[in-house]
Amino acid sequence: MSLRKLHDNDKRYAEAFKLFRQISDQEIKMKTWILQDFSKEINSTCLLKINEDIVQMMGIGSGFGKLDMLLFEVIGNMNQKINELVVEPNVVEIEKFKFSVASSVDCSNVTIECIPTTIESYNMTRNTTRKFHFIHCIHVLYYVDNPVEVIKHAFDSLLEGGVLLIIQGAVSHGMTHILNTLGDKMYGNARRHVPNGKDIEEIIQGLGFNYKADVVDAKLDITECFDPNSDKGNLLLDFITNVDNCYERASPDLQNAIYDVFGSDFCFEEDGKTYLKFDFSVIIVTK
Repeated sequence: MSLRKLHDNDKRYAEAFKLFRQISDQEIKMKTWILQDFSKEINSTCLLKINEDIVQMMGIGSGFGKLDMLLFEVIGNMNQKINELVVEPNVVEIEKFKFSVASSVDCSNVTIECIPTTIESYNMTRNTTRKFHFIHCIHVLYYVDNPVEVIKHAFDSLLEGGVLLIIQGAVSHGMTHILNTLGDKMYGNARRHVPNGKDIEEIIQGLGFNYKADVVDAKLDITECFDPNSDKGNLLLDFITNVDNCYERASPDLQNAIYDVFGSDFCFEEDGKTYLKFDFSVIIVTK
C-alpha cells in the first residue's frame, strides 16, 4: 500500500519544515561552516582568486537564498560586483530571494538573474559559453534524476580556476538512510537511491575532478517522536519519512522498522534526549 507523501500536503509540509528548522542545528552548522571554514579555506589558500571587477556566480536550487546571501560575504571583495544566476523551480521562493537582495544594504553590489526551472531542464538548453567563477549546489542532488550529469554540467560551466561547492547529507545522515532503506515500503514502488555525500564523492572521483571533502556533524532532536500523543513528534515523524500522517497511516511493521533506525547508530542519546544524525558532507571541487 502506497502512503501519501508529505510533499503532496503543502500546508502540513510547511509546518513540518518550519519545525525541523527550529529544532535541528543543521542550518546553523552550515552557516558557521560557510562563514568560518569555507571563508578561511578560500582566503588562506587563495583557492578562489578572482582578479576581475565582476564575480560570476551560479546558485543551483537556491530556494529563499539564505545561504547565497552568506556566500556573497565570502566570495569576492567589497570592490567587486557579484552577478548570480539562480536556477530555482519554486517561484514563490525566488520572489522572496529577490526581495531579500533588494532590501539588504549588504547586497548593494549584487545582481541576481532568476530562471524558474529545475537544473536538469536548464541544462538541456543552457548557454555553454557562459562560465562562472563559483557554483554552489546545496542539498539539491537528492532531487535530480541523474546527479552525474548535473555535476558534469556544473563543472563544465566553471571558468578555469573556478570552484564548485556541493553540500549533501553524509553517509551517516539518518533521514537519507530511512528513505533509502524503507522508501519502497512507504511509497509502494521502486524508489531510486537518494545519494549521500560518499556517493557524490565516488561520482567526482569517477569523473576525475580535483576535490576535497569533509563531514560536519549535525543533529535533529527526535525525542518527541517516541510519544504517540505528541503533535510535534508526529509532525516531525512526517518530515523525516516524507509521509503525510505517518503515525496514523503506516502499518505496525513499517513503524517498527522506522523506530529500529531510531535505536541504531544513526541516532544517539545526550542529556536525556534522542537525536537523529543529520551530518552533512561538504565537497569543494576545483577546476
